[in-house]
Amino acid sequence: PFFSNNIRSGEGEAPGEAAAEARLLREAEASGISSSRIVFTRLPLVERHLAFKEHLADLYLDTSPYGSHTTLAEALWAAIPAVSVLGASNAARIGGSLIRAALGGVGEQTLTHSFREYEEIVVALASSPDRLLELKENLRTIRECGLAFSSSTMLPTTFDSKCRNHTSGVFYNNRAWVEGLERTLRCMVELHLAGESPMHMIGYDGIM
Repeated sequence: PFFSNNIRSGEGEAPGEAAAEARLLREAEASGISSSRIVFTRLPLVERHLAFKEHLADLYLDTSPYGSHTTLAEALWAAIPAVSVLGASNAARIGGSLIRAALGGVGEQTLTHSFREYEEIVVALASSPDRLLELKENLRTIRECGLAFSSSTMLPTTFDSKCRNHTSGVFYNNRAWVEGLERTLRCMVELHLAGESPMHMIGYDGIM
């Protein structure tokens, strides 16, 4: 595991930071966790922060029943595959939404509906370095293509072949995400003005 603090400059320490880190290390050792497994990081830039995380972990394990939010989003931006168990509440399904948004249909491979299934997939992936590497490379490609689509006015067919199959990586494509959300909101308003009853709506690529 790794812990990150709120230092943004990369220089100096926040008041009491050293003491806090020392206490965490003592507690870890007391719980049977080697202090060498804990890395305290300082975050000078978002880009460096994400690049650092990309080399720290091979697999991200989402929490339940209250799922990860920003931490999982950062893991996906760092091209770290994630496994999540889907619950019944919104808070328990955030992880699934983020993974689907990043990987599209491929993301279903790491979404589970029970803790037993969750454990089985985690063990299977942890035991298969080649499969983990494949998922990481897939995430990197989708991230690269999503960023290209987001910043370009060209049609997807004008991109090279590796990106033509990744037009749905809405997690990395801000422009597509905004356009999808706008369409969903317009549809909601039109239904309301037409006197229709509220209904479940799915927006762009499954994003509410």
